[in-house]
Amino acid sequence: MIDYLVNELLPKGMFSLIGIDEIVYNGGADEWKAKWIKAIHDKAGEVTTENVLDWIGPTYQLEKELKNPLHTDHHFYLSEDSCQSYAEPSAELMEMVCRGSQLYL
Repeated sequence: MIDYLVNELLPKGMFSLIGIDEIVYNGGADEWKAKWIKAIHDKAGEVTTENVLDWIGPTYQLEKELKNPLHTDHHFYLSEDSCQSYAEPSAELMEMVCRGSQLYL
């Protein structure tokens, strides 16, 4: 599962698998954030007065980008004490990564 996380879900090159259950952060958060900001701006630019209330229109696409920048169906348990009863979308995971928190899998 960690192999899938590193090779499929997380941004390419930001992490390396260094054991069967250990990954290391390689850097690249600033570049990733810049790409995410561009995607947010692009989606926000598609929202107009005519389509802002469309059911699955540009507003919804913007919301999805803000919550799920990794564009995955997976959610993540992020509690440090392992008692979190709900999983978070990928924006919360990336916020932890970008602020330098250690992640334990």
